[in-house]
Amino acid sequence: MNVRIPDALWASRRSTAFTVYLIACVVLVALNLRTVFSSFAAVLTEWTALTGMGSGAVALISALPVTVVGLAAPFVPLLARRWGTWSALTVGLGLIALGLGIRSLPAGDALWPLWVGTLAAALGISVGNVVLPVVVKMDFPSSIGLMSGIYTMTICASAALGAAFTQPLLGALGDVRLALGAWALFAVLVLLVIAPALWSMRGLVGRVHRPSPVSRRRTR
Repeated sequence: MNVRIPDALWASRRSTAFTVYLIACVVLVALNLRTVFSSFAAVLTEWTALTGMGSGAVALISALPVTVVGLAAPFVPLLARRWGTWSALTVGLGLIALGLGIRSLPAGDALWPLWVGTLAAALGISVGNVVLPVVVKMDFPSSIGLMSGIYTMTICASAALGAAFTQPLLGALGDVRLALGAWALFAVLVLLVIAPALWSMRGLVGRVHRPSPVSRRRTR
């Protein structure tokens, strides 16, 4: 019987060096899952001064990512089953990069780049939140606990990263939009780093043979 699975179980067929590389990929992806929130919060005063955004809009834009992440999460497994976990993770990271880039567009005091960019980035975060634990379970079956701890710790570090470095970026670049857009560049660089992982999975996503219950009974 042929059944569709997200990715083939291939952990036993890879080298130690490639395993280390995959761990680095997981860490780098996780580092992008909270910078959307913390980077904006770090320059909120400068942003409101630039755009004149009121307190009501601030409250709404703060609630938007969490709401979108929650609403989109149930649909993410469909994407992972259709394309595979690493492909879905790449799509999520691409949405984060796109959203961060849109958010930093020079549009005067217009707020549409902020809304559209935050929406796209939140969709990407939802994909990462759902798929990254699946990647850990499938690609690190013998060290699920350790890897789960690593990516959870890294997600927390992601929030600290955005909070700690956005203000220095603002000081160096002199523009609040550029300071926020720098995180889009970081996401793009991570996309380039994980590209070999995606390429390595190209022949391992699809239909694989699994013995039917009848055939298993006959072999007993």
